[in-house]
Amino acid sequence: MKPTRRSLLQLLAASLVFVPFDDAFALAPTIGGSGTGSATKRGYMTFVINVHEWGHVDGSAAILDKLCALYTRNGVKGEFYVTAPMAERLSNKYPDTVTSMKRHGISYHVRPPHPLYSGFDTELKALSGDALTAMITDYETYGQNLTTGALDKSRSGGYKRVKEVFGRAPCAVSAQNDNTKILTAAAAVYKSMGAKMLVAFHEGESDPDNPLVNKYNLLARPSHLKMTHSTGDEFWWNTVAAGKGGDPTDHLKSQLDAWQHSKLPYAVAIVHENNFYRYGPESWTSIYYKEKEKTNVQPAPYNLDAEEWGKARGDDQQKLIWAAYKQLVEYCAENLNVVTSEDIVKQASG
Repeated sequence: MKPTRRSLLQLLAASLVFVPFDDAFALAPTIGGSGTGSATKRGYMTFVINVHEWGHVDGSAAILDKLCALYTRNGVKGEFYVTAPMAERLSNKYPDTVTSMKRHGISYHVRPPHPLYSGFDTELKALSGDALTAMITDYETYGQNLTTGALDKSRSGGYKRVKEVFGRAPCAVSAQNDNTKILTAAAAVYKSMGAKMLVAFHEGESDPDNPLVNKYNLLARPSHLKMTHSTGDEFWWNTVAAGKGGDPTDHLKSQLDAWQHSKLPYAVAIVHENNFYRYGPESWTSIYYKEKEKTNVQPAPYNLDAEEWGKARGDDQQKLIWAAYKQLVEYCAENLNVVTSEDIVKQASG
């Protein structure tokens, strides 16, 4: 019997399988031997949001909600690098924000007075071997008193706390320390707790021909392009807010146009959640440092009520920054493979 037009359509519909976003990306073709991606795209982009402003958790939660909605609207995922104090405050006060963030990439980093942060690592520098590993493990397992800096073993903290709040092991980690002995021990601890990637490079430091390499036995976060400074030495969000130019999308396009290597470039668009609504030093800076330049560390106990050095941005500045970031996300969603650290780990192991 000759099939009717309707039966052909029914047969076609039955053969189609819905592929969710996570799996759809994994099914894309391989590019130049570097991993997963689309041949029609110009590179790889990870939208990194460093989440750390626990002194203004209300403003941070509002912008995190807005960011999650922006990414979802454009069919991409961001990646949130969360400190333990922020995970604690968000989970206590803004559980819906945590729920939204869970749909995106989750990674981990540290801020003062965590002993892995440079300047607060005096005790770690004096240790080695099992003693060094044990101390790092403790601070990534238990809570930390933000006034004294001491461990609080009555509650979880560090990497473990972020893992508990978001329901999975943060993929990438940043120890914020350049001491080889400390970094080696910290990376081993993080790996044992579930981490897969290390922020061993910041921006523009990866080998163009061999971007996916290990550092300290973890995959190094790849980055070929520089995104934070679009013009001069100032961050793009500050120049955009001041009307001085520095549009991040234009800056990205110029770097993509200049790329002449066989493999697609990787980029990380780094911004801190407080950059959208505040300027100047974060609230914790005046607590743990003697001056805005963060050169000299305050001695413990720390004054959690220290007068802040940073200020709130005006509405007009906030709108300018958001419009520039929104345009960047929209451009990348259309023209680049937007990936999280988890996606890149799959590339490296595939």
